[in-house]
Amino acid sequence: MTIATVTLDLNRQSMAAVQAMRDDIGVVSAYIDLSVPPGAAGADQWRIELRNRVKDLRERVRAYGSRDYAAAVDGALAHLESVAKSSVDPALEGSRGLGVFYGLGSSERIEVGSRARVSNAVVIRDRAYLPPLLVAVGELAPFGLVGLHRNEARVIGSSSTGGEELTSFRLNPDTSDWRQMSWPTASGKGSAQQSGSLRDNFEERLFATVRKSLGRLAKQMGELALDAGWDVLVVFGDPRLVGEFEAAFAPRGVETSIVASDLVWEDDLTVERILRLGKPIVDEVRKQRESDLADEMAGVASAGGRAVIGIEATVKALGSNRVQTLLFDSSQIEEPEPLAGGDRSKSVEQVVQMAFESDVDVLAVSAVPALESEKIAATLRW
Repeated sequence: MTIATVTLDLNRQSMAAVQAMRDDIGVVSAYIDLSVPPGAAGADQWRIELRNRVKDLRERVRAYGSRDYAAAVDGALAHLESVAKSSVDPALEGSRGLGVFYGLGSSERIEVGSRARVSNAVVIRDRAYLPPLLVAVGELAPFGLVGLHRNEARVIGSSSTGGEELTSFRLNPDTSDWRQMSWPTASGKGSAQQSGSLRDNFEERLFATVRKSLGRLAKQMGELALDAGWDVLVVFGDPRLVGEFEAAFAPRGVETSIVASDLVWEDDLTVERILRLGKPIVDEVRKQRESDLADEMAGVASAGGRAVIGIEATVKALGSNRVQTLLFDSSQIEEPEPLAGGDRSKSVEQVVQMAFESDVDVLAVSAVPALESEKIAATLRW
């Protein structure tokens, strides 16, 4: 059988392609952690892990499945074994995680490379197993950084495919060839005051130009945040410039948290270093936002408002097509069973899958106190 393989970078479009996979026999979903760089200690551990999981799944299928079913599964598992023996597809170079989704009764296979780590798993379900992808998509959500220093502004964007410097420009006009004004050299206190006053006036007029440039920049960043889907914008550099930018930033149509950071501007900062310094700040903002959202959901639910908390209440609301947004704690997801079986309606995995089937927005959070015991919460349409 000819296998049609589609190789994709992880983003919400590729997530939708995986989500849409259906197969009458089933879908094999394999997640492979590639985060240890080649040549480092433990770099080949993922190969051992993958082979062991493939072996375990094959034995389970042969023990509980029909001969035809086992033969169909063998084809997918043979491909996974070849992945373990060979180097990773060059198209996935730079990936820290790999997802392979294989339709057992079709010729469809999708491979998704992620710059975020994924937890190792090899499972068979009636459709693709999605929780690890959801966690990775959240980890790679786009954000922006703006560096401001003296005459210069730098704008860095981060997305699921990496980071890049989007633009850089001067904030004020180049005054290097301006003619220096002179005034009479009469001695005395009045002359010194006149000299200082002229310099102060020049600096103030120059900063007024900078302020206008910052206003234009803030407007552009609002538009860019909307287009790129930034939920966080980190601004760092000269405190006075940062303050002016904050005051002018008022994005429309997108909820973007702006963070004034104490990151120190350095002239030789690379894009990679800026992203490494900025990502923990972004993570902290998102973590607090997730915690606040979960607290709000729990409060609304306890007051009998348009929210529910807990698996049983969420399943009931999904059955009534009332759920608008589902929030689940990824740290509460148990190691998935290789083969689907038994009643999984009370598992986080199954509720997340039901939410996707209902075309509900699903957000993964991690170790949020409000969900420590309940694991899942949802806002309701009505």
